Amino acid sequence: MGSASGQSAADVHGKPLAEVFPGVVQGRLSSAIAAALDSGVSSLLTHALHPHLFPLKTRSGRTLLHDVTVSAVGDGPGATCLINVFDVTMAVRRERYLRDRQNARYDAVVASAPDVILTLDGDGVIRFANRAAAIHFGYSEQELIGMNAVLLFEPEGAWIDTWRGVLNDETPQPVELKVHRKDGSLSYFEVSASRWQDDSHVFVTAILRDINERRAVNAALLATSIVSNTRPDVRERLRAWRKARTDQVLANTDVPTRS
Repeated sequence: MGSASGQSAADVHGKPLAEVFPGVVQGRLSSAIAAALDSGVSSLLTHALHPHLFPLKTRSGRTLLHDVTVSAVGDGPGATCLINVFDVTMAVRRERYLRDRQNARYDAVVASAPDVILTLDGDGVIRFANRAAAIHFGYSEQELIGMNAVLLFEPEGAWIDTWRGVLNDETPQPVELKVHRKDGSLSYFEVSASRWQDDSHVFVTAILRDINERRAVNAALLATSIVSNTRPDVRERLRAWRKARTDQVLANTDVPTRS
C-alpha cells in the first residue's frame, strides 16, 4: 500500500475506500463490490478491460498496471469482501515487447513480399496496402488507403461475388480476377482472401498474385498444341498468317539502326 499509493497501511486503516481513493468506487468496481456483498459473487477486473482502476505507481514512479479481484468473505449480515490488486506491469510489458517483435517481423515480410497484400475493413475499404500494391496497380500507397477495393476490379461484379463469399466463409479460392490499373490497363491476378476479426471489427486480408506471364505461357502452349494437331495445309496457312502479322508489326515499328 505504501509504495504503490503513497499512503501507509496505518494511514488508511479504518477509512472508507472512497476516502482513500476518491472517485474509484464507481462503475464496474462498485458493481463488483455489491455483487460480492449481496450475492457472494466473485469478480475479476482485468487491466485490459479496466485500465487504471486505482491510481497506483511502481517503485520507479511509473504507472502500475494491475488486475483486481473482488471476493466475498463470509456471508450473512456481517459479510465483507476482499479487494485484491495484482501487479501485472512486467507481464504486460513483456507481452507488448513480444507482440511488437512479432509485428515487426510480419511487417518486414509484408513490405518485401512480391505479391500484393491488402487489408480491407468490413465495408471493403482498403486500410493497408503493401509496396507491391503500389508497383502493380500504379497507385501510391496513400491513394490506395481509403479506396473501396471494388473500384480496382473489372468487372466489379466479379469482385463483389468473391467478397461476399469471403465474408460468409464461402471461399472457393483462389480465383482469377482482372485489376483496373491507374493508367487504364487491365492486369490479371490470382486472388486469395481470408476473413478475421479484431474485437468487434471484421477485416479481410487479400493476397493478389500476378499471373499475366502464366497466362501468356498457357496461351502459347495452347496455340502450339492447336497447330501441331492441325492438317499440314492448315498449319502452313497459320504459319504464313503469323509471319505476315509479324512483318506488318515490324514494318509499323521504328527500329533503331546502328550507325
